[in-house]
This record gives sequence, C-alpha cells and structure tokens, in this order.
Amino acid sequence: VMPAIWVMVGCILGMVPSSAAFIPGRRSSDKLLARTFTGCALGLVVSCWIFSSAALHVAVFCAMGVLAQQEYYEMAQSRGLFPARKLSMVGSLAMYLAAFDGRRAVVDAALPLAGIYTTMYLLTRPKPEPTLDDVTSTFLGIYYLGFLPSFWVRLKGLHAIAAPFAPTAGSMGAPALRALAFSHGSVISWWTFLSIVCSDIGAYFVGKAFGSTKLISSVSPNKTIEGALGGIAAAVGTSLLGAYLMRWPMWYVSGALHGVIASVCALVGDLTISMFKRSSGVKDTGKLLPGHGGLLDRVDSFLLAAAPI
Repeated sequence: VMPAIWVMVGCILGMVPSSAAFIPGRRSSDKLLARTFTGCALGLVVSCWIFSSAALHVAVFCAMGVLAQQEYYEMAQSRGLFPARKLSMVGSLAMYLAAFDGRRAVVDAALPLAGIYTTMYLLTRPKPEPTLDDVTSTFLGIYYLGFLPSFWVRLKGLHAIAAPFAPTAGSMGAPALRALAFSHGSVISWWTFLSIVCSDIGAYFVGKAFGSTKLISSVSPNKTIEGALGGIAAAVGTSLLGAYLMRWPMWYVSGALHGVIASVCALVGDLTISMFKRSSGVKDTGKLLPGHGGLLDRVDSFLLAAAPI
C-alpha cells in the first residue's frame, strides 16, 4: 500500500507547478501543462477512490459509467443511429450494483436480464423504427461499458486485509466488508491501474523516440509496434514490483503475466475507442477533462483489463 501513498504525494507535488496552465492570459501552447495537471489530479483522485469504502467506490463507478455511456451514445447518434441509451444505462448500472452485491445468482442474472428488457423495448418502440445498427450499437454499449467494467467492482471485493485498521470479512456480500477501504482487491486494482498508466507512458515515449512501424494505421496512425512493445515492457516492470511487494506466488512469473495482460488490454481498449471516434468523425469523445478530452478518452485503456485480471 505504501507505493500508493508515495504516488499520491507525487501527484500533489506535480499539480503545483502545472496549475500555471490555468492562469488567465497563458498561451494555448501550455496544453502539456494542462495535461500534466489533469493527469496528476486524476492520479490523486483515483488512488483515493480505489481505497475508499465499497459503497463510495461503486457510487462513483456508477456516475462514471453514465458519463462514459453518454459520450458513447452521442457518437452513435452522430452517425444517425438511435440506440436505446437510457435503458442501456439502466442495464449497465444494474450490472455494477449486481457486482457490488456479490451474490452469484444476482451477478449472473444482470447481463441476460438487461439484454432481454432492452430487446423488448426496441421491438415495441414506435418511433424511430429500430434497425440492426440501432440494436448492435445498444448492445455494444451494454457489454463494452457495462458488463466488462463491472469486473472492477468485483475485483474491489476480493478479501479483506488482516490489518489493525481494516475489519475482516470473507466476501463482498458480508456487511463488514461493505464499508471496507483496504482489501486485497483494492491493492490489486491500484497496481493494475498503475501498470496501465505506466504502459501508456512507456508506449508514448518509446514510440516517439523509436517508433517507425505502424501498428494499425487505419485506426490510430500514431501508434507503432515499437511503442506497443515499450508499453508492455513498462507495464511488466511495474507489475513485477507490485507482485513482489504483494508476495504473489512465483512473483516473477505472475507479475510478468499481469503486466502483459494489463498492457495488451489497455492497448486494445485504446484502439477500440479510437475506432469509434474515427467512425464518428470526432477527435475527442467530449470536453470533460482539460487537455484530455472526454471521459472515454481517459478511461479507454481501463475498460477491458479487469475481466482477465
């Protein structure tokens, strides 16, 4: 847990000089400062959020889920589609809350029920008459922004840490764990987040310095194979440190595997949102975060990783 505290202190220190980007009259060339400030602020807030109580964790998760789906469905509507966005948001929220509840029957029922009710609505919607594209865009939103991210909520609930400051309980469904801030799942989540962030940073700098071979130019022209390998190396290094500190069995193997999974999932998530943006003809998914664009622009790398982890 101590590295999380060091990172939070570093984020606070990084926010002080970079806040100059928001002084009135500064030039637009200070975009890097704005990105730095936003990145440090997000690092601080997200770290505190990961180690917050389970109830606060899922509440913030629900809010972010609604905002992310709003951005996704706005892109879909810009293509002339009419997805059932309100109902799909409700279905996604149900999956987050089911993951928070933790009971197997509730978790297993969330996705099928969301799909059934959404299908019934689309079948009976009078106007506009639903098309195949409306149906697929709706279900992609439910799966990609509802079901897959709900695994972060499940991961949060993995086993209480036996420490003087933390109550002990056996599962997420136990009342004592609902208020738990520190759990094994929280620590694993934080190290996974850090590995993904380091993967993004490593991919950016390695790609900028040595990148020459395009990865998928039709989706993201700036991404290179060299950058992707640099990102994987950075994530593996971070995960190896985390696995060693968390005392995972065969930490040199499990940590390396964790880093590869986190980095590859981050890359696929990033490319997927890039594909959505290119298809919709937009540069950013929104304007929520200064220097970063929309919420989906910032969380795209985190959408897929929790399920395999």
